[in-house]
This record gives sequence, structure tokens and C-alpha cells, in this order.
Amino acid sequence: MASEALFNNTAAGASLELEGPYGMAYLRSASDRPALCIAGGSGISPMLSIARALARDRSTLPLYFYIGGRAIGDVSALLPIAEAACGAQTFYLGAAASDAVPAADWNGEIGLIHALVERDLAARLKDFDIYLAGPPPMVQACLAMLLRREVAADRVHYDAY
Repeated sequence: MASEALFNNTAAGASLELEGPYGMAYLRSASDRPALCIAGGSGISPMLSIARALARDRSTLPLYFYIGGRAIGDVSALLPIAEAACGAQTFYLGAAASDAVPAADWNGEIGLIHALVERDLAARLKDFDIYLAGPPPMVQACLAMLLRREVAADRVHYDAY
């Protein structure tokens, strides 16, 4: 509805005032902790923004970037974009496809992204600022895992949609 009003009722050259974002998954730039970004589906967009800002402003801190999705094709198409967003900083890129069968050309995991994150980082999760965005079931599964691992709530920033 807003898009329709913008494109059909706004004259070329008109001045617009925009506000946002209103979510919680935005970069806390004053932190000196490494970052962990977990993206699912359309949650890739805010996580890419965070990765780009970290690469620009805090390239000495490592970034752990995980992408989850249903199909291998969905996830594998995003890996080069995420790698480019991470820039020259030290980063780890993990991926999991939940509704897939193993494929010869797939280097990621088959399963749920929160399980991969927990397997890779269980002992270190408390060390990170954690950002996550994506479908509500993915976000809830990640939050449950982080709670189980006793990660402080003020270190977890998320948006579910």
C-alpha cells in the first residue's frame, strides 16, 4: 500500500522523509567483540548490511557469518554475496540447507542453521555480539539454542519476519 502511494501519488522531484529501521538487528558499532551474523531467507539483507559496516569500520575483528535456507540453490546463491560483504576482514562463512539431500557440488551442511552454529561455536557463543534475522521459526530456534548456552540477552539482537 505504501509503495502504491509512493509511486502513484508522488510527483517527480518531491521531497520525502523516511524513518527506520525499527528492528533490533542493527549493528552496535561501539562494541569491541567479534560478531556473529545468522541469516535465514530475507534476513540476509540486514545481515549483509552489518557485515559491510563491520568490514568498513572494524576489519580487525573476526566475523562469523551463517546462512540458512531450505534448498541448496537458495543458500549457495547467497554465499558469494556474503563473502563479498565480509570484505578483507577475517571471516568464517557457514551454510546449511534444511530441506535438501546431499549434493556433490554443495560444501555446506544439510540441516538447520542453529544446529550448525551450535556445533561450530558452542564453547565460544558468549564471546560474540550476535545478530540474527529471518523467519520466526529459525529465529526462535536460534534464540532457544542461545538461551540454552546461557548467552546474555544484551548480546543478542534479532528480527523475525
